[in-house]
Amino acid sequence: MQVRLKKSVLLLSVIALFSACSKYPKRGQSINKGDIIDNYAVTDINTINLATNGEYIIKDQKMLDSLLYNKPWTDNTNNSFNFNQHSIIGKYISGGCKLSIIRNLCIDHSHKRFTYTIRFRDAGICFAKAVNYNLVIVPKIPDDYTVVFHVKETR
Repeated sequence: MQVRLKKSVLLLSVIALFSACSKYPKRGQSINKGDIIDNYAVTDINTINLATNGEYIIKDQKMLDSLLYNKPWTDNTNNSFNFNQHSIIGKYISGGCKLSIIRNLCIDHSHKRFTYTIRFRDAGICFAKAVNYNLVIVPKIPDDYTVVFHVKETR
């Protein structure tokens, strides 16, 4: 009887742990914080060239076009993206099945720096691999500013 009680308590503890409130979004979803304006959605993610370091700082149409596999660019703004007001940044990450992602952009004008932080965790158990370029629309990045990327996977 004592063993059965311990098993029941253990099972309830595990259920409570997995159903507890979390600061992460639901599995497969993301949250943007800070100075991020919006996500930059790509209709076909397979058209993007993977950058050497997986980091993307896109300040003009020529930079955007250089990321493609010889396909015309299609995006969520019908090719009317305004690079005079905005830039696009991104960081490639990969993990298991479904990723829960929190993205944050902090602009520090005193140090002329954009800091893009991505925290994520695997939220699924399967054999498929999930990838995300984390492309977001941000205020125009001045030429004399640097962009710093921080990525942290949590469990």
